[in-house]
Amino acid sequence: MKAKELLERYKAGERDFSRVDLSKENLSGAVWVGDEFGGENDYPVGGSSLRGINLSQANLARVRLDGVDLRGANLRGANLEMAFMARANLTDANLSEAILFQNSLHHALFKRTQCKKA
Repeated sequence: MKAKELLERYKAGERDFSRVDLSKENLSGAVWVGDEFGGENDYPVGGSSLRGINLSQANLARVRLDGVDLRGANLRGANLEMAFMARANLTDANLSEAILFQNSLHHALFKRTQCKKA
């Protein structure tokens, strides 16, 4: 699946993208919460599921992933610079070699999360 298709499906109301492979896709600035995708005024309500998604090497700079379910997600080498991931569930996720510069991870859940060289 390409990023454009995922964004269209999100706008259409779909919230479960389990096992989707978006490796090397650019989702920079995407907002995964609120009633509309990509709006600057979205309120962080969470609830989206990206469980098991493959976002390795993806550009996720400045993406809002408030309260998003990222259990088992592959974020290896992803650019998460300035991403807002408060309350995200990162249980069993792989963040190895990910760029986490100026990232907001307060109240995020890290259980068995791989963070080698992040």
